[in-house]
Amino acid sequence: IAKEISDRINKSEGRLSFRDFAVLDKSRGMRKTLAKYLSYFDIPYNLDCQIDIFESAPVNDIYNLLRLCVYPSDKKAAASFLCSPFAGLSVNDIEQIFALDFEIEKENSEINDTLKKLLSEEKYHRLCDALLLFSEIKKRATGNLLAGTITELWYDYGYRYETLWHKNLYLSSEQYDLLFELARQADLNSTGLVGFVDAVDIYKDEQKKLDGMEIPLESSDGVNIL
Repeated sequence: IAKEISDRINKSEGRLSFRDFAVLDKSRGMRKTLAKYLSYFDIPYNLDCQIDIFESAPVNDIYNLLRLCVYPSDKKAAASFLCSPFAGLSVNDIEQIFALDFEIEKENSEINDTLKKLLSEEKYHRLCDALLLFSEIKKRATGNLLAGTITELWYDYGYRYETLWHKNLYLSSEQYDLLFELARQADLNSTGLVGFVDAVDIYKDEQKKLDGMEIPLESSDGVNIL
């Protein structure tokens, strides 16, 4: 299907656009496969119902940072944050860091001195910048509207540009709108950051569909998966 769409677009000499195509998936059982091959052929797409949105890297990176603000001892969330574009450390860097019983919110001069020796100067500065970012976001996330904090992370801290530079991330960048809508609803219901993170955990654990949510996604020239 993806190759056929790509071939027809290329042969149309500009007469066709991606929005002229739709794929019917009534059972919604082939969405991951369809998304995978559409992405492979650099074909943007729109889903009429978002499923498993937390498999998307942009959503998970922002979510894990917010979760870390609530549960700073969560090493999985900390590792995800430090590997994300917010920090830019490698898996190997993370393994060295956490091998020292590192905790993101606890100051330990002995561990800090060891990290200076283990990591390159550039990587050590990235870690320090990431810890500073975490501290700033925690203060803002606990005192401001969640939707505003997520908007700040997406636009002011550059994650949106990360998705523009990398085609595969750009194809999934609409997931930001979904996370924003969950945050907006949390603000309306006054559940706070803790309530929001715990509610998102339920969606992740139970793999709930976000049916019925009116989400203002940015319009795009993409194949519609219905």
